[in-house]
Amino acid sequence: MIDISLDTNMFPQLHDGVRARWAPVFFEPISGSYERFVVGVAAINDQGFHLEWANQLDRLTCFYGTDAVGAVSAIQIAGEYLKDDLAKRASEALSSPDPAVTGIGFGELREAEGSSLESVAKSWMAALSLCGWLLQSKTFLR
Repeated sequence: MIDISLDTNMFPQLHDGVRARWAPVFFEPISGSYERFVVGVAAINDQGFHLEWANQLDRLTCFYGTDAVGAVSAIQIAGEYLKDDLAKRASEALSSPDPAVTGIGFGELREAEGSSLESVAKSWMAALSLCGWLLQSKTFLR
């Protein structure tokens, strides 16, 4: 039997980083269905917040055709409202959400560390979203 001993000093350390709570922002085009897309990630701590929004929403036309215009508009309205709500209510905007439009939902608040609130939100956005995956793909939707 091999005895493996691990010490936290063996792993990379984040110096001068920030701790944050973050949550994904979902778009559910049909309420109650299992269809949903991660369209944003909000990261927040005592020093402020950062909202990272999907930057390729126009790609929803691949799924919805001309009907995507309404979906994109609803997502953009929800983003502006959420930014204002985070400025006013801080983490309560995520723990007790009051979205501006139907079809917008929020995932569970989780803890993370990063070099900044922006880096936390951006890294989770890229990891969770269809848009993040599409940005990394060179062949999809060309």
